[in-house]
Amino acid sequence: MTGVLKRVAVVGSGVAGALSAAYLSRLLKRLGTEIVWVPAGDAPVPPVLASLPSFEAVHQVLGFDLRDLMRATDATFRLGTEYSVSGGIHAYGDTGAAFGNVPFHLAWRAHSEDTSPGAYGACSLAVLAARAGRFAPPLDGGPPGSVFSPGLHLDGPAYLSFLERAARHYGAIASAPLAYGQTAAESGTLVLSDGSVLSADLVVDTVGISPSADWMPAGGVPDAVQVLWGKSEERRPLGLARLRGVAGNVAVDMPMNADVHRALIAGSEAAAHRATSVLRREGFSPVSASPQAFGPGWCGAPWTGGVVRIGDAACRLPPVEAPELRIIQIGLETLAMLLPGGGPAEPERAEYNRMTLESWRSLADFVSLAFMSPGELPETLPETLRLRLENFISRGRTILMDGESFTRESWVAALIAAGWRMERADAHAAALPQERVRSSLAGIAGTLAASCETLPDQRTFLRRAGLVPAMTGGA
Repeated sequence: MTGVLKRVAVVGSGVAGALSAAYLSRLLKRLGTEIVWVPAGDAPVPPVLASLPSFEAVHQVLGFDLRDLMRATDATFRLGTEYSVSGGIHAYGDTGAAFGNVPFHLAWRAHSEDTSPGAYGACSLAVLAARAGRFAPPLDGGPPGSVFSPGLHLDGPAYLSFLERAARHYGAIASAPLAYGQTAAESGTLVLSDGSVLSADLVVDTVGISPSADWMPAGGVPDAVQVLWGKSEERRPLGLARLRGVAGNVAVDMPMNADVHRALIAGSEAAAHRATSVLRREGFSPVSASPQAFGPGWCGAPWTGGVVRIGDAACRLPPVEAPELRIIQIGLETLAMLLPGGGPAEPERAEYNRMTLESWRSLADFVSLAFMSPGELPETLPETLRLRLENFISRGRTILMDGESFTRESWVAALIAAGWRMERADAHAAALPQERVRSSLAGIAGTLAASCETLPDQRTFLRRAGLVPAMTGGA
């Protein structure tokens, strides 16, 4: 593969396919590269998709206007996730402020009279706003603990429709559906349902044209999961996903403007058989007749020959802490950095595989927190996650790997919210004047509590800002 790519075939009818077609059409248009979008696959689109704050970079590349996007997808702002086991909240923002060169959480652990997850969250405006269902865009120059960046909760089918329109707008060419693609990896050719053969310099596979022979289990999460979606007409405060255990399953509740959607994640066949009754017992109507089953993990070599796997074809993780869109983002942004432009593709393939595998491992470590009991370190734990947890338990040190999806602040907030405790105070933190630290903690908490009271309810903010369709404006 040499020179500028003349044609890229994107295979897949779902969110990953539409997003890849739109993203690559927009990115490569100036090079004259033709993007052919090949319909394939029938995997259901989740009723709700969550994005992390970093996903805004993808929307910026696509040139999306936030107001248009939110109105078209009935989107709401996502501030974080509550771990109901402890009542703590992992929010996408700062907590407190460092004491010189001592991170805030270490000073808090050494000197706070209350080291519960709730007390830690009191020093974060994002946590307070999420708990109360309030929202306003963060302002520069606010008090310590007031900086945050929201993600989004998006209606899944509406988001897919929005991406499909974007792909067509940016010039992606729709082809006949895929008939079979067993020759794609070797020669870059695809056979279509109308009998024609499509040749491409690169095939982006978002559905798994052929089963991966080197699928690697994620570790830290169940070896196999089954996900069943439910919907409740209940109206809850917006902005906060809630993670909780329900009858041996992990449940993630995501509030939208008019209802709440639950992803019920079963880790065994027996639990999956009970999933429908469990949903109904808690007031949720199943959205689909049967769960979606898969083995969490990733492809060991996502770029092989002329095929690059992206999305579910490359990596699948349980839908806690918004991994679905992040997995697609990792693939697209890494590919954009490494697209061949003048030499053999072998170095690019190797680097793509290295970077994506490191990113997926880091993301899987974070997702695993939802499936663990605080303080317990199973023998089967991946070494990267064991290293993170042992260092945090020891004295609050946070270890970051290459390709992280979450910041150091997010790791600390999630670990505390999930119930993990720092056994020892850091020596540098312990040397700080106790009364000064406690006075600062009280001042930060008081200031942020007062600031939170001035924020409007998120439904009110969305309506006033013109960010919701008229029929879901709410009160």
